[in-house]
Amino acid sequence: MAEIPSDFLERYREVLGDELLQELVRFLFKPLRRALRVNTTRISPEEMKRRLEDKGYRLEPVPWAEEGFWVYGESEEKSSGKELYHMMGLYYIQDASSMVPPKVLNPQPGEMVLDMAAAPGGKATHIAALMKGEGVLVTNEPLLYRAKVLVGNMERMGVRNSAMTLLRGNSFGWRFPNFFDRILLDAPCSAEGSTRKEEGFFKNLWNLSYIRRAHNVQKALIVSAIHALKPGGVLVYSTCTMTPEENEAILAHALSAFGSKVEVLEVRLPGLKTMEGIVTFEGRTFPEEVKKVARIWPFLNDTEAFTLFMLTKREETFPAAVRRGRQPEGRLLGKMIDSGMRRKLLEFLKPYGDFEFLKKERLVFSGDHIWYQPRKFLPLFERATLNRAGVKAIRVYNNGTFRPTHAFLLAFSEYFTGFKRELDEEEAFRFAGGENLPDSREYPREFVPLFFQGYPLGWGKKNEEILLNKLPTPLVLR
Repeated sequence: MAEIPSDFLERYREVLGDELLQELVRFLFKPLRRALRVNTTRISPEEMKRRLEDKGYRLEPVPWAEEGFWVYGESEEKSSGKELYHMMGLYYIQDASSMVPPKVLNPQPGEMVLDMAAAPGGKATHIAALMKGEGVLVTNEPLLYRAKVLVGNMERMGVRNSAMTLLRGNSFGWRFPNFFDRILLDAPCSAEGSTRKEEGFFKNLWNLSYIRRAHNVQKALIVSAIHALKPGGVLVYSTCTMTPEENEAILAHALSAFGSKVEVLEVRLPGLKTMEGIVTFEGRTFPEEVKKVARIWPFLNDTEAFTLFMLTKREETFPAAVRRGRQPEGRLLGKMIDSGMRRKLLEFLKPYGDFEFLKKERLVFSGDHIWYQPRKFLPLFERATLNRAGVKAIRVYNNGTFRPTHAFLLAFSEYFTGFKRELDEEEAFRFAGGENLPDSREYPREFVPLFFQGYPLGWGKKNEEILLNKLPTPLVLR
């Protein structure tokens, strides 16, 4: 109790009362259970569970996410985050409460979906899996260093239907008015839910002034998100914090700004325990609709704290910038490859498997790479410059030769039905640790796709009697 500021305790005593406040305090410092989410575009939850339990872990299902498991049996020597399966993108280490917003959003294959604050990518890769690689997922992250982490995770999980922007979130409303079928706004917040994994959180990170600053940012973001939502679309707003200023007050602001043009929906997810939103706090009374805010207190499900609400839009809305005639601007990334290069590429890929589907796909040359870029991305370019769009697939050298990328192998692994090398566990761990592998075999191409237990691991480059390690440096197991 001595480590927790008195301001914090008094705020939540008003909300919870003494008994539940004691429960909250007990859970704030309780060790957080490790959880993971299976990448269902690559492997079934049942198969992933079996493989990890064969390695000595015990997995317990997360009730509200059939692709989620709590993981037991870890130690200093054994960690699910250091397994080959994790590096290969078969699962994502993610708290079970973070799986809630994408499940509530319920994106469907073929839709146009926005994750407005997507880094580091846990929820974005979850959304992509729920979309089954069909449709368009726009991921946004305005900070470049965080965007790089997002890109790495999207590639590791084999996502092939995503575009990325580096925009301020409050610009989406006028760039994309009435555009997206579904939007997740996992807003930047004071992160009170991270006390269980951030040592010294209250000493170093928590203060009331930051909560007030976050509140002002969130008000602008929710307005922008609602303008960007199609009529009939669904928006989920979430934070990993407990403060009413960053949750109920944001919904109240949205209702004040849009009135009957939006409707608050009930958040229901089987197996998830929640408490309703807070109507009065520190002398302020919110609209009755805020009771539909779903509060995931740490003591309800033994998770991090999370808070969210869901709404739909009843009619078109336009921000002031659009009404004043402001027009968004964007530009295409690169140019379409010509028929000659397409033929050469398909000939190059032929020994790897059946890639005939690329005859009809939009392939774009940008920088020194060929990008897989579905036609459904084209409306985005009219409204914003995309920093990445699709899969950075093939590097083209000045002499006209090709080198396939790690992202291409993971995004299209099911098409690699031709030559490959299957590694045993010892070889796979050596390769994952950055080592080259001895190899005296002959291959039809110098770049060799390496698989482990039927799943792609990375590329080796044949050089005489060695396969040179071409695993991206950030993925090397240390």
